[in-house]
Amino acid sequence: MSKQSQSQSQSQSQSPPFPNNYQLKKVADTDSKPCLICYKPSNQVLITENKADFFYICYSHLSDNAFAISIKTEEYNDLENKIELLNKRKLQMEQKVNDEKPYIWNKMTTYWNKEKDSSDENKSDETSSYHKSKEELGKLKQELNEMTEQFKTFKFKNYRLHQEIYKNRLILNQKKKFNKERSEQIQKNGFFPSAPTHQIS
Repeated sequence: MSKQSQSQSQSQSQSPPFPNNYQLKKVADTDSKPCLICYKPSNQVLITENKADFFYICYSHLSDNAFAISIKTEEYNDLENKIELLNKRKLQMEQKVNDEKPYIWNKMTTYWNKEKDSSDENKSDETSSYHKSKEELGKLKQELNEMTEQFKTFKFKNYRLHQEIYKNRLILNQKKKFNKERSEQIQKNGFFPSAPTHQIS
């Protein structure tokens, strides 16, 4: 066997039976089983991509970083970027509304202005622009509130277990594998010594 083949063989034997990447699945309420942490019935299941490991978990435990960390998806990052952009636009619009707001001293200046007709026209334009900007600001705030709520309640689908939790899952998997192999060996003929067939004097 070549060195390259030996290296590949060793690498495969050393790789874990399942990666630390779990997908969150939901089963029917009738199929609920005890949660790994609190033992309460749960219909949420964390399962690896290759389906070599899975366990039931309450959704509330997934927010504990000492147990698992959510894997941010492209959809999540896009939503985060949109919120950041909307926040910037909101600040700019708030400044614009503030600049266009008709103050009392502006009205007094307009009142004493000799070119009253021209001033009234300008005043009308300024007021119209102010109300348009204010209306646009209201729409921005509403959109931002909706996206922020969507961001807060975002449902993650992939999780990475804390290193110690993942290590325990690997150990448990190894024990199950050993017990299964042991059970198969016991069931094979010749595992236990056969009873003597000759007469005992």
